[in-house]
Formats: sequence, C-alpha cells, structure tokens
Amino acid sequence: MKFRPDINGLRAIAVLPVLFFHAGVPWFSGGYLGVDVFFVISGFLITGILAADIQEGIYSPARFYEKRLRRIMPVMLLVALCTSALSFFFMVPYSLKNYGQSLVATMLSANNVLLYLTSGYWSLAAEFKPLYHTWSLAVEEQYYLVAPALIYLLLFRLRLGKRSTLGVLLGLLGLSLWYSISLYNAEFRFLMIFSRAWELLLGAVLALLPEEKKNGRAGWTALGLVAILAAYVLPSGTEAASLVSQLAAALGAALVIRYSNGSHAVGQLLSIRPLAFMGLISYSAYLWHQPLLAFVRLSSEQAPHYLKLLAAALLAIPLAYLSWRYVENTLRNPARFSSRKFYAVTGIGLTLNLALGVLFYKTYGLQQLAPQFSYGVNPQAYVDAPRAFVRAEFRNDGRKKLLVMGSSFARDYINILQEEKSAEAFDLVYWEGECRTSSPEKLASLLKHSDLVVYTSNWGQAGFQAAEIAGVESCFKHIQALAGGEAYVLGVKNFGWNNDFVKVSLRPPEAIKTQPLEGVIRSEQAMRGLFGSKYLSIMDLVMDPNGLVPVFTDSGRFITYDTNHLTQAGAQFIGQRLFARHGFLLDKSWTSQTASGG
Repeated sequence: MKFRPDINGLRAIAVLPVLFFHAGVPWFSGGYLGVDVFFVISGFLITGILAADIQEGIYSPARFYEKRLRRIMPVMLLVALCTSALSFFFMVPYSLKNYGQSLVATMLSANNVLLYLTSGYWSLAAEFKPLYHTWSLAVEEQYYLVAPALIYLLLFRLRLGKRSTLGVLLGLLGLSLWYSISLYNAEFRFLMIFSRAWELLLGAVLALLPEEKKNGRAGWTALGLVAILAAYVLPSGTEAASLVSQLAAALGAALVIRYSNGSHAVGQLLSIRPLAFMGLISYSAYLWHQPLLAFVRLSSEQAPHYLKLLAAALLAIPLAYLSWRYVENTLRNPARFSSRKFYAVTGIGLTLNLALGVLFYKTYGLQQLAPQFSYGVNPQAYVDAPRAFVRAEFRNDGRKKLLVMGSSFARDYINILQEEKSAEAFDLVYWEGECRTSSPEKLASLLKHSDLVVYTSNWGQAGFQAAEIAGVESCFKHIQALAGGEAYVLGVKNFGWNNDFVKVSLRPPEAIKTQPLEGVIRSEQAMRGLFGSKYLSIMDLVMDPNGLVPVFTDSGRFITYDTNHLTQAGAQFIGQRLFARHGFLLDKSWTSQTASGG
C-alpha cells in the first residue's frame, strides 16, 4: 500500500482524545471513542497489506506475522518492563498482585478477557490499572490471528476475487454489528473481539473496495471528521446512544479513509506535519500514557486535578518519540536488526515480563517485602464469606433473631459481629439486597419474625444522589412497617480515595489520616436528618474534629482494602468502637430500652 500522511493525521485525531479522556479533561467525555477510530484504521491497513501481498504472490504467514510482531512487541515489552520496575514503589502488595495478573494477560494478548472476567462490583477502577489500555491491543492481536488466514483463504485458495470476498466480509461485519447491538452486557460489548470485529472488518472492506477515481472528496471527508469530533464531545451516557456515538466515530473514520487522499483542503489539513508526526508516534504514545496516569493517581491522596493528569498524559509524547526513534525504528528494520536478533531480544523481554507477572501474583505482590502494607487474608474472600448466612428463614432456636440487609457493606457488619465473637449470640440471617426483590414474600416473612433489623449499603460512593437517599428512606419505611422488632440504618463509611498513596507517604502509618469522599459525607448528613436516632453512624466513631479519618488501625494495619470494605483488622477496629457506643448490637440480652439509649 502507498503511504498516506492523511492516515497518520487520522491516527493523531484518534490518540489525542484518548489521552485527554483518560486525563479527565472536560469536553472530551467521548475521547475513549478514539479506540474505535483506531480499529477501523487497523482493519484497513492490515487488510490492504494482505491483499497487496497476495495479489503480488509474495504473501507468507511467517513474513506477515514477523512484521506484526516487529510493529507491536518491542515498545509493548519496554513499557511493561518500565511499568513493572516502578510498580513496586507505587503499589501496595494487593494492587501489585493484581498488576501481575494483568501483566501476564497482556503478554498473552488476553487482557480484554481478564478485564471482562474480573469486571463487576469488585473490579479495581480502571484509572488505577497501569495496563488497562492493553485490552485494545488484545482485540487487535486476536483479530490478527483469524483475519489473515480468512482473507488468504478467500482470495487465494478459493480464488473468490475481491468482490466475493467483500461479500463475505460484509456478512461477517453485519453479524458482528448485530451481535453488538443485541448485547445487554455492556462490559462484554466494550471489551471482546466478537462485538468489536465489525469495526476492524469495516476497515477491511474499505481496503478491498476499488480505489476512488476522483482525487478525494472534501465534503465526505469533512463530514467524517465532523462525525468523529461530535462523538468525542457529545457522547450520551445511555447504552443505546453510546452505540450511536460508537457508530458515528467508526463511520466517520471510514469516510475519512475512503475519501481523503491529501489532494484537497481537508486531506491536506490531516497531512500537516505536526498531525502526521503525532500519528507516527501514536502507538508509543498510547502505550505510555496509561501507566503515567495510573502512577499519578496511585500516589495521590485525593483525586488529582485534571491539569496535573493532563501534564502526565502529555509526558507520553516525548517518551513516545524516544521509543519510536530508538526502539520501534530499530527493531522494525530487518536490515538493522536481523530476525535472529529480533526473536532473541523479544523472547527475553517476553519471558522476563511473564516471570515478573507470575512472581507478583504468586507472592501476593511481594508482600513479604512490605508486610506493613499487606491486607492479610484475601480481602475479597473475607468480605464475601458472610454469604454463608443467606437463608430463607430463621432457625427459631431460642436466640434473638437478627436480620442484616444490604450489599457488601452489610457483609462488613456481619464480619464485625464475627470478629467480636457475637454472631453466635444471634439467630442471624443475611438478606443480600434491599427492598426491591423478586421474592417480596420471603423478605416480608423474615422482617415479620425478626427481633432486630440492621440495614446498610454503600450509599454515596459514586457521589451524593438525592434519588439514592430517597430510595433508602422508602426502603427503611417498608422495613419499619413490617419488622417484628427494632430496625436501624447502619451508617455509610469511607476511608479516603486511594490506599496506595501510603507507599510514597513519609508519615508513619499511625499518623496517616485522610479526607473521606464528599459524597459519603453528604449522604451521611442527609440520612442523619431523615432517620435521627435510628441512624447509627460509623463515621462518628472514626472521624477527628478536622473531618479526617485514619487509614490504619492503632496497631498499624489497613482498615480497608479499597477505602470502603473492611479488612479483618478493620472489622476488629470498627467493632470495638461500634459496640462501645451501641452495645445492643453486640449483647444478646439487648432490649428496646437499651437500644433507644444507645
């Protein structure tokens, strides 16, 4: 394929919004759609190279994949090694353990699969993951495993010609797009090759179309650019509309690729040297930016301002230039770096990265080297263990009947009871969820037969929301109306924005205090006013007069593992204070009078 500087300009228009979006820059809430543009470009370039080689009779799988490896592997291995070297200094053991898992998945071109399997309630926020962005590389690499063989089969072995091959690819594109539209699982749609293939295939179709006879069409190219930019700055939060934004970005990229060849004003704009050069180094810039942003966030006690993050993201550009010039250009050139040398160097780099990933994972983040920052037992398993108390009814064994309602915060409370050796004082049942349920009769029966109901959840974690508080009020009224005994709302809790900042803090653990999330504090204030004496505050037990909360227990152990959910040491720490203030939650001889006076 002939070189097109306008495609490099389009690459720049794809990568820069991704950097801005990940840095949290306003007006780029749709910047993540730059990845969709990249997919279309990749499909176009790879298919064009394949088709040209097949037509000229020079296609070789070994040659094709070596060129792909030379393009992808060197900088990826370098960035991963640098990230691994820094991760020990910025991550507590648990985070380092999870990083090790993602490092191995990245090396195996499967980070998108790992992210999907570990997504959901317990998933670490993407902004703290240095290798999160390699999910898109995994999608492309998975495409490379299938597409070349398919196109070679269609064009060469079956000799279908470009028109029939186009028909097959269009059929596959339609299937992938239909599948993507019909999916209810947004996480799967975002991460997996099956629902992303249509974008790569769109580029492939463009590569097989007959060339435009005219020297470009400025109107169609301009429309494509407008569609891309509109998707970046005007995305919608709804799932249906997000698919529209995704289509706008991909189809906009297709229009630019099809109708811009640099001969008209729009094409010339895309070909200007700054944009074209940014496109040249876009791959390296994309690889460098996320680790830089992740380390800034990991080392920050509070959420950093977007200008600080933008500065970190832009630092990826000079790093990208250096790695492009001295790594990409060197190892991509067979004349300067033979195949034997290339496979030796990349083999060593791949083995080293895999070994580091396994080491970090198997040693639980090298926690023996930093035991003061260890969470002890597996924190997720610890918080999930109280699900053993999920039952449809009480045992009626003579003990007071305690119903604990809510999400993982309710399981935290059950762990508190267990650490204080008081769970056995109650006939305890855990109802996982709130009042909206598909089994209202079961909930009504449990409430009716309960002597004490404790209701809690993770309100305010995503910011203060009046509708959320109204839902809590409605649910608690329902609980009070049906409960056979006393009912209480156990307060929200939060211990800062990020645990990992302690790795770079110069303060001793017992002196480290931090600001709770504003949304949690506002939710706490709202529920105090609503529920009065029925609201049992946890923040009151731990917050100092300056509004700060500790990160560590008095013995120097983490209170939470994610600033919200309690570790075993944290459950003991909170339990001692909670039951000193509200003894009726502990003592099996509690009475309504004791509760009211607590």
